[in-house]
Amino acid sequence: MMKPALLAAGVALLASPAAATEWIYCGDATNTVTIGLLMGHLDVLNVSGIILSHGDRVWASSASYGPGEEVGLGQGFEDNNVLYVDLMDKDFVLLAELRLLQATEGDMPIVYGGTLRLPGQGAWAVSCEGP
Repeated sequence: MMKPALLAAGVALLASPAAATEWIYCGDATNTVTIGLLMGHLDVLNVSGIILSHGDRVWASSASYGPGEEVGLGQGFEDNNVLYVDLMDKDFVLLAELRLLQATEGDMPIVYGGTLRLPGQGAWAVSCEGP
């Protein structure tokens, strides 16, 4: 009788509310480059999914986000003013650098804009839509 009660108590302690995730999509004026980041709402930067495209090439962090070559998060930083994300290819080579400024209203970011750079390919001014 004691073991099921302890198991139930342990499961209850491990349970926590799910953090909502939302996509932020950025692209240049001609759609030469686009990036989508599935971001969780936590106290730290939490990128759960990535989609990146440049011309005819596409990268995705999971097949569930679409077809494409592998991409992963190298490093990232976010505060109330900026969002910086570096993306790596499957061989851990720097693939893209996203540098965004944010305008906020209260606690919520309302406008993102900045640059998306693909080393050896170029850099583009991007604007974003999302949470």
